[in-house]
Amino acid sequence: MNNNKKNYYQGLLATVISSFFFGMIGIFSTIGQTAGLTLTMRLFFRFAISAIIMLFVIKIQKKSLKLNKGVFLKLSIGAIFFFSFTSYLLFLSYDYIGTGLTTVLDFTFPLMVLILAIVIDKEKVSKLQIVGTVLAFIGLIFAIGPSLQVNAIGIFFALFSAVTFTFYIRMLAKDYAKNLDNFVLLFYMFLISTVFWGIPATYTYFTTDVKIEMSGALLSIIGMSIICTVLACSFFNLGVKKIGGRMTSILSAFEPVTAVFIGSVILGERLTDSFRVGLSLIILGTILVSIFEDKKAKRVTIMVLDETPIKVTRVSTIQRFIHRA
Repeated sequence: MNNNKKNYYQGLLATVISSFFFGMIGIFSTIGQTAGLTLTMRLFFRFAISAIIMLFVIKIQKKSLKLNKGVFLKLSIGAIFFFSFTSYLLFLSYDYIGTGLTTVLDFTFPLMVLILAIVIDKEKVSKLQIVGTVLAFIGLIFAIGPSLQVNAIGIFFALFSAVTFTFYIRMLAKDYAKNLDNFVLLFYMFLISTVFWGIPATYTYFTTDVKIEMSGALLSIIGMSIICTVLACSFFNLGVKKIGGRMTSILSAFEPVTAVFIGSVILGERLTDSFRVGLSLIILGTILVSIFEDKKAKRVTIMVLDETPIKVTRVSTIQRFIHRA
């Protein structure tokens, strides 16, 4: 097997693994909740462990943590209101509509990125983008239709999480974020989120009668922080390096599929025919948008996992969800 084919298959495998890991966040959150971890505790431990691991990697690679003047404040706003708040809304939504539907609705964020790019940045619309957007919104109707009256609150939280993550992605497009090393940027996102959610988590622990089952809590914390955050982001970065932006965007559609499968098989969440149709249309619409974004973008240089500059076909705001919340 030549090196090109080897890199291709390695990239495919890495991207699918990252999507699988991202899709598992719901089950680990549910395990933590069952074990007695409150929502703020789950958020605190997820970000705290991830921050420690990221700091360890940064120190090994001897990267600088120094920030230019004013950047820390901007990162703090993005970390609190966009990055970590996305996880908060996702975890809330799990309680109402389950992990499968929540992940599917949250996966509409590339379409929201596109809509804001059209409205705010005056980006031109292609026929492929229009078709993809229409298909995705039809898919939304199919996916949430049977559950809307009973679970409107959960659906709102899931869609709102897509909105907050959309604004986080737009933040990543700013020069002060783009110029930061990926590991350094992730470290500050994790660190700031840890401090923010550590306050309510500590207050809850000392003011309420929280009974924690340690084995379940540890499994949840390890799963959310190491598997669904650090490893998921690392494998995604590796996928971008090996096969470029377009294929990683398309294969990331395995994330909601994974969440739906796990929710159905392990958590016993019920799948209706309407939901299956909606899931398929949302994924297809998102792929169509991603394909167009890839074709129209210029070739640019980005830094990836080992900080080796490589050429990829596209780095748009949609593609930069390597920092998936």
